[in-house]
Amino acid sequence: MPSNVTVIAPTASLMVNQFDDIFKKIKVCSYARVSTKDEEQLTSYESQKEYYTQYIKANPRWIFAGVYADRGKSGTRVKNRTEFNQMINDCYAGKIDLILTKSVSRFARNTLDTISITRELRRHGIGVIFENDKIDSRDPSSEINLTIRASIAQEEARSTSANVAKGKRMKFEKGEFSFNYKHFLGLTRDKITKCYLIIKEEADVVVLIYEMFLYEGKSCSYIANYLNEQGIPTPSGKKNAKWTKVVIESILTNEKYMGDAILQKTYVKNFLDHKSVKNDRVLPKFHYENVLPVIIPKEMWYQTQAEMDRRKKIGPKYSSTSVFSSKLVCADCGDYYGKKLMHSQDKYRKSYYRCNGMYDNEEKCETPSLTEEQIQNKFIRAYNILQGNLPYVLEETNLTIDTLVKSLDQLRINIDSYVGELKDLTQKTRSLLNRFCYRLDEDDEGRAQYEIYNARFNELKNKLDEEENVKYVNSCLVHRLKGFLKNLDELPKELTEWNRKAWMLLVEEGMVHRDGKITIRFYNGQEITC
Repeated sequence: MPSNVTVIAPTASLMVNQFDDIFKKIKVCSYARVSTKDEEQLTSYESQKEYYTQYIKANPRWIFAGVYADRGKSGTRVKNRTEFNQMINDCYAGKIDLILTKSVSRFARNTLDTISITRELRRHGIGVIFENDKIDSRDPSSEINLTIRASIAQEEARSTSANVAKGKRMKFEKGEFSFNYKHFLGLTRDKITKCYLIIKEEADVVVLIYEMFLYEGKSCSYIANYLNEQGIPTPSGKKNAKWTKVVIESILTNEKYMGDAILQKTYVKNFLDHKSVKNDRVLPKFHYENVLPVIIPKEMWYQTQAEMDRRKKIGPKYSSTSVFSSKLVCADCGDYYGKKLMHSQDKYRKSYYRCNGMYDNEEKCETPSLTEEQIQNKFIRAYNILQGNLPYVLEETNLTIDTLVKSLDQLRINIDSYVGELKDLTQKTRSLLNRFCYRLDEDDEGRAQYEIYNARFNELKNKLDEEENVKYVNSCLVHRLKGFLKNLDELPKELTEWNRKAWMLLVEEGMVHRDGKITIRFYNGQEITC
């Protein structure tokens, strides 16, 4: 051994001698844990394993029962620590009599878990020695000390969690962000430049998903099944992973595909369970525009959101069997037209569309059945009328966009005003609580003032929520109208034959009347009856 190395005798052996039966060999294991995977922590992790392996094997009265170790795991949640749970199961299976661990904080940072687990182990005659804390759980008098140490460890975990969250928010405020691009379809990150780059093959899949949803009217379930049939890998990259409706929906609603990034959509409400919950105006969100490579144009992305909202309003009645399903409406009862088959089993098979609720009411709907060709021809006529009035359409649509943009400017002013007053009220409320030492129930004046503050706070919060909702709706409408004009410009100036894309991108709804005419309402609000 080098002359510059000094061996420090472990204190654990002194405590062990007090409780072990000298005539019986006991099965001893150790438990180690590090919460991160950085180099320094991993060195500690390996050192703990090596130290306890040699230490246990060196004791002739002990039987080495293994080393259990979790790395990159939080100490606040026991359920996610695989090795820890295996160790506890082995204890109950009679494979372990004693556990050695470095400290209470390495064992668990949740006070309740620490006490309940050690207490249950002691009930089975199994002890836990916390070496640094000089605690042996087999000693009945150790529980008070253990509770204190566990509480300190839990408070340290809470403080660490708060500091990590604060650090992330500070980065967000500076415009610094990162996301799990490894499981994000279509993007990767250059290791040297740290710039995000498009993976063309994956981006093509993303575009296909958007086009099938928006241009063909396919449902998320249909798209998922199609991708599975084609054998296209999922974002997870796992060999046997399957596309699902939820995965498709997440891709269709992810703003990163249009080049934006919304940060802090979720937050950890309870540092003990680490569960992320939706950030419903509890903490600030940070929306950064044009910070990522664009895979889906903004207009197309917002049109997709509008289409998703439309389908949600339709609910279970939505059908993707045809581009006309869930877009044609019966003027008599308001139900949707659906595709029907005539002579489905023979050579005279023919399809047509009629009101799905024709026979659901006391009075039968008198709107007619229509063939696919009839619907297509009526749309072609309406489309050509729209293009024929293009100067008027452009003028009216741009006027609507300008009006909405002005309303958004005013909404932002209102929102900033509400936020400022809410912050001021929050500060006043805190000062009031401090002034009366949080005992407002004993002072009528303080309680009355608090109720005034609280009532105004709730009033402002409701107004803020309303304004934010209107702002979101109007912002989406602006993008949708801009998308409408862009699509109108890129589509043919005149149609001589059926164009599925024009129908899907321009038409919001078609109302079928008793005389067989259809009033087609375009996404800019204009209606044309043919």
